[in-house]
Amino acid sequence: MGSWLRAPDGAAKGGRVTIIGFGSLMDPSSASQTMRGSNMRRGTVDGFCRVFNLVSIINIARGYAKNRELATCTAMRRENSFLRVSLMDIDKEEYEAFARREARLRHEVVEYVSDDGDRGVGVICTAYSDEEYRKERVRDDDDYFEQVGKLYDGKLYRNDLLPVPNYLRMVVRAHMRHGDDFLDNFLDHSFLGDGTRMRDYAACMEIVSSLKSELEAC
Repeated sequence: MGSWLRAPDGAAKGGRVTIIGFGSLMDPSSASQTMRGSNMRRGTVDGFCRVFNLVSIINIARGYAKNRELATCTAMRRENSFLRVSLMDIDKEEYEAFARREARLRHEVVEYVSDDGDRGVGVICTAYSDEEYRKERVRDDDDYFEQVGKLYDGKLYRNDLLPVPNYLRMVVRAHMRHGDDFLDNFLDHSFLGDGTRMRDYAACMEIVSSLKSELEAC
């Protein structure tokens, strides 16, 4: 088994690993497709923002990602930024399934503070690179074709992308369910690859407005 399929050094405590969600893992139904998380809680990670800069192969396969609307978000270091996040603990044995789900991202151990004031470390998925991915996660050209090439021909990390619409809607909805401070954090500390803040991205604000109308109608 490749070393990247095992929990990074310092991540496991008592046979458990804390996973830090800031995108699709904010949605419990999405997270549960891969792992059985427990001790779900909220927290903050300082010094990071979200950037929509990674081509989503799974959404291309599902027919949701087209033209420039190909991106899901990664975490990237940014001064004076912070992420409001979901925290969940998984058994160490489940880590491989999580790692395979997030194969095209770097898996870093970072510090978090829970909303209860507890401090700890967990694994967060940060921006990788095409070169590192092919060197560290892909066996050969045939393996790359099976993972990526049969669906997409081009760079995986790009600064000219727009979010996959249904992915963006899911992530916005998940943040709204956590409260106004989570939504504000998403809008103010998330960016397109060209630096546009999500609060200034019209398609995102249309989703926010639509979801608020749905909630008010319930």
